[in-house]
Amino acid sequence: MESWIKITVRRWCGNFQLTRRGLHLYILACVFLSSSTLFVISIELYSRFYLHGFLQEDGHLKLIDVTTEHSQDTLHLLPAAGPLSKKIPQAALSVFSGNHIDLLKPNLKGTFFKPMISPSLLAWDYHRNTTAPRKLFNCKKLIQADPEEQLRFKSWINSRSALLFSTLAEDVVPQMTSNCTSFKSIRGYKTTEGTPEERDYPLAHVILVHKDFEHVERLVRALYRPQNSFCIHVDSKASDSLKRAVTAFAQCFDNIYLAPRPYPITYAHVSRLVADIDCMEELLRQDTSWKYLVNYAATELPIRTNLETVQILRSLHGLNDIHETFKRRVAARFEKAYKLVNGRLKVTDVALPPAPHNITIVKGQAYNSFSRAFLEWLFKDQRPRDLLVWSTKTYSPDEHYWASLNDLYHNQHLNTPGGFTGDPEKKGYLTKFILWTYKNSPFTCHGRAVHNICNFNALDLPTIVSQHHLAANKYDLTMDPVAYACMEELLENRTVTPDPLFNKKRYERLCQSWASIISSITCRRCAMVFAPNQLPMPNNDEKLKCCIKSDLGDDGDHNTAIPNTRPGDTAGCTKDKTGFL
Repeated sequence: MESWIKITVRRWCGNFQLTRRGLHLYILACVFLSSSTLFVISIELYSRFYLHGFLQEDGHLKLIDVTTEHSQDTLHLLPAAGPLSKKIPQAALSVFSGNHIDLLKPNLKGTFFKPMISPSLLAWDYHRNTTAPRKLFNCKKLIQADPEEQLRFKSWINSRSALLFSTLAEDVVPQMTSNCTSFKSIRGYKTTEGTPEERDYPLAHVILVHKDFEHVERLVRALYRPQNSFCIHVDSKASDSLKRAVTAFAQCFDNIYLAPRPYPITYAHVSRLVADIDCMEELLRQDTSWKYLVNYAATELPIRTNLETVQILRSLHGLNDIHETFKRRVAARFEKAYKLVNGRLKVTDVALPPAPHNITIVKGQAYNSFSRAFLEWLFKDQRPRDLLVWSTKTYSPDEHYWASLNDLYHNQHLNTPGGFTGDPEKKGYLTKFILWTYKNSPFTCHGRAVHNICNFNALDLPTIVSQHHLAANKYDLTMDPVAYACMEELLENRTVTPDPLFNKKRYERLCQSWASIISSITCRRCAMVFAPNQLPMPNNDEKLKCCIKSDLGDDGDHNTAIPNTRPGDTAGCTKDKTGFL
């Protein structure tokens, strides 16, 4: 009996020890789980408060307030210091009535919560997402129209359950760019000026954006060189998060400027044109070195590398590349006055007087390449300002304003610097490739059409890369991120290893063909070849040959052709102390 009791007691003690150990382990597990849960919740709360822009002030949480500023009576279309800064009555720009023009700098009175995610991790995550499509598909095969790769892409895009892809959350951008050095390094922004030719020929770019920060960031990255200048206009109707994102992004660069006055842009309204002009004047004021300016929508990407773009624009010898057509102009857009009704332009019964200064209206494109001399003239001459005021009551003035000023065939009296004196129907256009989805379009749109413009997808890549233009319009990351990523890969590869098929002489020949239909062309240093009063006067081809030889030589003297003289001018081949005619 005694031995049985001892055995039972020992067993009970052993079981008790096991039970106690089990309870200890259970309690430790509960504590660990609770701590982990609290830790995750704290990270989530911190992230939400920070990323959604909350401030801590006087012990209370509040949303960031963006300061606003507006004028009740008038709206300055252009800076008051500039010749184009004419005040236009509010009635003429009814789109602005009752709207506040948001400034891009937030009124920060408190302090941000300390973020739990480092800027570098955010930047790396964003960068990986932008390059992820390159791992899904072989971009080289897609560009070469490989049938198997195209079929694989088509199956993938059609099998998606979600209609749209997501883009970068704009609320994270201020934190992601808070360490500018890290952000620029991770995203691969160029820190060198490239070749000597690129260094000596800086460019300027204007970008208009109204949604999706990721579009504008990736476009700037594709165009970026430290010697180039950028001006970004953010639609004043855009979200506050986009405004904060663009502001934070621009603060990381000395050569990126924000439009001095953001406007609420309406489709086909003059506000679209004014936004471009504001940025153009800002870039003229901020940077005195750039040679050409190209304007973009944020939903575009270049087809050419920076070096190729420089070589193409230099081959123009001072000509503006502005699209022009007189035969296809739409007179109904400017015969009757238009006004804004509920956010849309409506035609009225009021007849619009003829354009000022006997200017003939010519149709063109909103996106062009402008010489610096042209834009300096734009802000000094009264006639462009008067045409702008008249255009406020027309439909889509950005499609006739530039073309009318540049067309010296119909408007010879303007003497526009870099203008085209030949027949506009015979003139080429280099700046933008736009795939219009009309019935007679020579190309098929594999993406989606918006306002009769193709939003490309990856199946359009072979068509895009075969074009001779500087850039293509347009892409949409929410519809297809693959086309975007593959074009970025192509540009990066061509920057490191220049495209052997790119032939700048093709563009020089195009410039020669333009010169053959204009009245005369002159250039710097031609005095070395031709006497000022030589008879007979040298023909255009001889003059252009002189220009090209001078401009593309390796002596470092960069020259400009000025195609504004008429037959009989005796100053065609002289040069003054500055080297300009």
